[in-house]
Amino acid sequence: MRKIYVHLVSDSTGDTLSVIAKTIFAQFEHIEVRQYLWAFVNTKEHLSKATATIKKKPGIIMHTISNEEHVKTLDKVGQEINVPCIEVLKRVIDIIANYLEEKPNPEPGKHHTIDKEYFCRIEAINFTIAHDDGQHSDNLNKADIILVGPSRTSKSPTSMYLAYRGMKTANIPYVSGIGFPFDVTKIKNTFIVGLLVCTKRLVEIRKNRLLSINGYYRDSYVDEEKVQEEMLEAKRICVKNNWPTVDITHKSIEETAAIIIQMYHKWRKTKK
Repeated sequence: MRKIYVHLVSDSTGDTLSVIAKTIFAQFEHIEVRQYLWAFVNTKEHLSKATATIKKKPGIIMHTISNEEHVKTLDKVGQEINVPCIEVLKRVIDIIANYLEEKPNPEPGKHHTIDKEYFCRIEAINFTIAHDDGQHSDNLNKADIILVGPSRTSKSPTSMYLAYRGMKTANIPYVSGIGFPFDVTKIKNTFIVGLLVCTKRLVEIRKNRLLSINGYYRDSYVDEEKVQEEMLEAKRICVKNNWPTVDITHKSIEETAAIIIQMYHKWRKTKK
């Protein structure tokens, strides 16, 4: 497998650049990428440190730098070491600016301004942490989304990802033979989603989790037949209460969250 260096240079957090780079290089199966992320490159000193490493370990340069002098410096370094230097968002911005007949204002880190949306996201994260694993059931009606499902169906990480997207999310565990820790049918006007996974995958996840913490487990917790019954129970309860479900077996957290957000917005339109 061919190994390459990729240098990501940003005058902000570099989050956008990282996502774009990950998406792009996922298309190349036979390439192993070693990434260097240079965030908050706003001074000549910081840029010099970045370019010094780029020269020592030559590789593709991708950047979202708005300072024109810094852009010229990166372009020059790319020419010197004979690697592409890509201004990642420029083409898209130029097309949109041309269509809108509006000149963009490339202020560094502008999309990370602390505004109302930022505080809403922080509030959602705090709410989600407080309502993890069935905690604080007294005010679940304040949640935007509630995730239900058996143990190890990615309820907590999915909840946190949704919270980062600004959704107040609670999650409630379902235990076979016991059910939920309280009567969830009393929760009104809140979008509830069931998370399901194929039996073999769930057994595998549970065994790996227990091995990682040197945990003791009941036979029923990882017995394939018992787990299958547990999953069928959970599915029947979702159907009975008319809760939509998402099969997470072959999905990443991001994919699951994206599906849930789409379902949530459709549900809100129906409620209106």
